[in-house]
Amino acid sequence: MHKWTQDWGLQINQVKTQSTVFSLSTTTEQVKIRLGDRIIPQAETQIFLGATLDSRLSRKPQIESMRKRGIQKLSLLKRLSGIHWVASPRILKTVYTGTVRPTLEYGTSAWATAAKPHTNKLDQVQNMGLRTILGEMKSTPIATMQKTAGVEPLDSRRNANVLTRGEKVKRMPDHPLHKRLQNVTKNRLKRISLNHVLKEQLRKQSDILAPRPE
Repeated sequence: MHKWTQDWGLQINQVKTQSTVFSLSTTTEQVKIRLGDRIIPQAETQIFLGATLDSRLSRKPQIESMRKRGIQKLSLLKRLSGIHWVASPRILKTVYTGTVRPTLEYGTSAWATAAKPHTNKLDQVQNMGLRTILGEMKSTPIATMQKTAGVEPLDSRRNANVLTRGEKVKRMPDHPLHKRLQNVTKNRLKRISLNHVLKEQLRKQSDILAPRPE
């Protein structure tokens, strides 16, 4: 890479350049990568297009970051529902679905394989938003609030997003995941893949996705 940049008269900012080894191993892999006369420092996480990628691809740092941003944006709902504004549930729902929920769903298909304990943290943020929208107490059942407010569970929306993305990839032969989604799922690793998630959802929703007879 260094030689290529020299040949084409380009320069890489060595101060801002870092390296990360992505591996399922629990031990940290120490790798020394040299760029020119400088060793690139190694980092446990990298941010790419607003998504935080950790070395073990657990998606935990990304989801934690989304959770914190979601809670920060909930403060707007609380102000609108205060005694000075007293916004209606309809307005509060619009604000939630337009500002808070997109934060909790950014790049869903990229972290669809995250463990349930991680994604549950995002569900908890939505539950907080529902209580603010409806003015309910903590003891109010979540399913009741979702039905009253007309807000889908985040888990259902995530599954729908994965199904949509999978169907798009199947129709794009040049997509890097096209062939991978056609292959048989492998279970040699203790980590599910997007292929596992997609096929599981196809199985669960087979009655809905099956073509209707003419």
